[in-house]
Parts: sequence; structure tokens; C-alpha cells
Amino acid sequence: MFRIVFFFVLSCFLSSISAAPQVVIPRIADDIDLRSVEGLARSSAYRVEVRPIGGMEFSRAFVFETTNSWTLRDYPGADPTRILRGAHEFGEDKGEIRSASFTRFSFADTAIEVRVTLLAPDAVARSVDIRPLRHALTATIAADGRSFIFVLPRPLKVSVEVNDRLNPLFFFTDAPDTPDLEATYYFGPGLHRLPGDGQLTLASGERVYLAAGAIVEGRFVLAPGSRDIVIRGRGILSNGEWPHESWDVPYLIKHATFYSEGTHHFHLEGLTLVNATGWTVAIEDLAGDQTHDNRYENLSMVHWAGNSDGIWITGDRNRVDDCFLFINDDGIVTKGGNGSLVTNVVFWGGIWGHLTLWFNFGRDITDLTYERIDVIGKEGGRSLIWGRKIRRAPNINLRNITFRDVRVEDRRHPEGLQLSRNNPNRLILVEGGDRVSGLRFENFQLSTRVADEGSIGQIVDGNGDGVVFQDFRMGGRLILSAEESHITFEPSVDNVRFLPPASE
Repeated sequence: MFRIVFFFVLSCFLSSISAAPQVVIPRIADDIDLRSVEGLARSSAYRVEVRPIGGMEFSRAFVFETTNSWTLRDYPGADPTRILRGAHEFGEDKGEIRSASFTRFSFADTAIEVRVTLLAPDAVARSVDIRPLRHALTATIAADGRSFIFVLPRPLKVSVEVNDRLNPLFFFTDAPDTPDLEATYYFGPGLHRLPGDGQLTLASGERVYLAAGAIVEGRFVLAPGSRDIVIRGRGILSNGEWPHESWDVPYLIKHATFYSEGTHHFHLEGLTLVNATGWTVAIEDLAGDQTHDNRYENLSMVHWAGNSDGIWITGDRNRVDDCFLFINDDGIVTKGGNGSLVTNVVFWGGIWGHLTLWFNFGRDITDLTYERIDVIGKEGGRSLIWGRKIRRAPNINLRNITFRDVRVEDRRHPEGLQLSRNNPNRLILVEGGDRVSGLRFENFQLSTRVADEGSIGQIVDGNGDGVVFQDFRMGGRLILSAEESHITFEPSVDNVRFLPPASE
């Protein structure tokens, strides 16, 4: 009996140890000099302090700030050297958002109480919104409006917006990580720049680790045909040193944050990526069979420039999970492939680009799923979903593509924009004669509905799936007909169904 009681008490004790709260805040010196890291500074707007629920003392987390200082040139005008908006001007395709601050830390086995203090002498919080709204997080504002408190019940990626949406504060939180001290390239806390022109080429099997508190400037190229490359950590990778000066493809290839002509079993995880010059994770599949089984997890992006595509998933069986994309171009891009999955993504898009782009380069796009997606903002653009066809490309199959549990919280429309170009910000546009079959929208919510929500082209209904909208809502209203949806379906589209929720 004594032995049974002893082991019971011991197991409870060990259980309590394993469940002890863990809070890991990156080690960044208060006097760190960030002047050498272009486009990145200490936040002038916010101070952030955190503690475990029930804890006594708050600990300070470093807050970074990036500004919308992108110089907007006349793309695709006759003179791309002509500046439409300078570093301190706003509007047009540059948008109106002024800055974005961000902080990151890790925790487990506890909820976290967060205290945010406003630093500007005259700043007063009248309202605080925390997005995605699905988390139902609320803030308690101090009587003087100079600070507020809220609780993170678990690691989340959220945008905290005080009074308006012009200077958000992002929280990039996750579970504590185990550093890879044996990585081929290890970057510890502090400032680093990749040598030479700032580009590092990786071969198969090599590993890169950016520790929490590391701030690295540079870009990575993955060797063609490579495999089993790992780039991960809790550090920051910045491209602010290289300005966005062109949208020509050779320039964007040279300046992509990560580029490869084909790689497989690539793992990219945990980093905060800021101030991209152009494309961010631009993994091609030029050979048609070399890009597959890649994982892109727990990534956070804060980019201002045009062409700052988020993640390309061209190829087969690629995975995107738990990512936050604040960018000014396409969020998720595929030029063909089968069996990829995109889950748990928070997206705030600028005026360039789309939530997702299906780019017809002559290869079918099949069995693609987007699940649990929160569009917390879209400042303009053609549409959230774009099926684009390049000139003279053969028609392809867009088959078995599913959007499930998608919430579009906020998207601006032309009447609220002062823009020089056409930015209708529709739901969808599928061009040309690409054959659409098995396109599904399940539990898909748009906060608003506009008069023109786009169009869907040719349907090949060989398997009877056509296009299905189930539990599809606009402005809180359940949509049960094509007329209500404001989507135009071309004459060949004859199997479109609008269904109530599955439980009804």
C-alpha cells in the first residue's frame, strides 16, 4: 500500500513539474543599435510586457517597428523610374497603412497576460480590436487610456489595432523551441549579415538555425534538385537592405528571400520575415517533378513592397500551416501540382495581389485544400481568388479545390479608395477556358457583399461535382442562389449548387 501511495504522489509531482508554465522571451539588449538594419527599428508606438496568468511580475518583450517607406514607382508604366509615391507619402498602390510593429515570444502550459503601453505623449486608446475576430479576444483599457491588458489563452498570431488600422501591433507567439546547435549555419542572438552580396546557397541536407534574438540580413538559394534542407528557428530574417526597384522576373529571382528551381522535403519553420524586396518563399518546379513534400510552418511576414508574394506551393503534397502574412502581393501561389494543403493562415493583403493565385503555366492544379483561413484585411486588388492564364498556355484542369472554414473580415472597395487603377476587390475571377470541376466553398464567410463578386469560367462536370457553395455567407446572410451571390457564371457553367449548412 505504501508503494502504491508513494508512486501516486511521485507521479503527481512529476506531472506538476512537466506542466509548469514556460515563457521564453528572446534575448535582445535594450541598447541594441538597429541603425544598420534598414527598415527595422525599435517601436516608437508600443511597449509590451507579459506574464503567466497568476504570475507576479511582468517581463518586457522587445517590440520592433517597420514603416511603409516603400518607394512606389510607375509599374507597369512606360517609365518605371517615375516615382508615384515616395518614402513618406501614401495612397495609390502603396496604400494608407503607416507602420506595423511586432513582438514575438513563446509559451506553453499557461495563458499569458499582456500589457500594452502607448508611448506617444498624446496617444490615448479609445478602442482596441484584436484580429482574427474568431478568437473573441477583448482588451481592458486603463482609465487614462494610456495602456490596456488582454489575455492570450494559447500561442496565437494576432493583430492588435488601437483606434484605427493604420499602425497595428502584431503578436507572433508559438510554443518554446529546441535550438539546433549542430546546424550547418547557426546564428545566435545579435545582428548578422550574410557575407558577400548577402546570398547564401544551400545544398541537400544542410540546416540553418536562427536563434530567438537573432536578426539576420540576407537571402537563401536552395540548389536545384536539392532535398532535405531545413531552415528554422525563432529569429528574424530581413531584406530591407535591398530596395524594390523592378518587377522584372530576373530581378525578382535574384532578390527573392528564398528561391529554388526545384527542391523537395524542404522544411522552413518559425522565422519572422520582414521587408522583402520581392517574392518571399519562391520555390519553383522547373523540372516538373522536383518540388514536393515541402513544409512551411509557423512563419510570420511583414512586407510593404509590391511583388512580396508570401508562399509558393507549386508541386505536389506541400503543406502550409500556422502562418501570418502581412504582405502586398499574392498570399499563396501555385503554378500547378497535386495534393497540397494550406491551413491556419492569417492574411492581411495590400492593394497588389490576392489571397491566392492559381497561375496557369500548363500544369493542372488538383486536390488543393485551404482550411481555417482568416483574411483580416485586404486593402484593394482585383479579387481574393484569381485563376490567371498566361498567353498561349493550354487550358488546364482546376479540379477538387476546397475552401473550408474561411472568414473574410475586412476588405476595402473602390468607393473607399483613392486609386489610379481598377481595384474592385471581388471574391473570385477564373479566366479563360480552364476546366473547373469540384470547386467547393464550405463555411465561407464574407463580411460584405458587393454588386460584382467576379466570375467563374468553364465547368467540366464529368464527375458531377461542378461548383458547390455550402454554408456560404455574405454580410451575415446565408446565400442560397447564384443571383444572391453576385457571382457571374459563364454559359458553360451548368452545375452550381448553393446548400445550407450540413447540419440543417
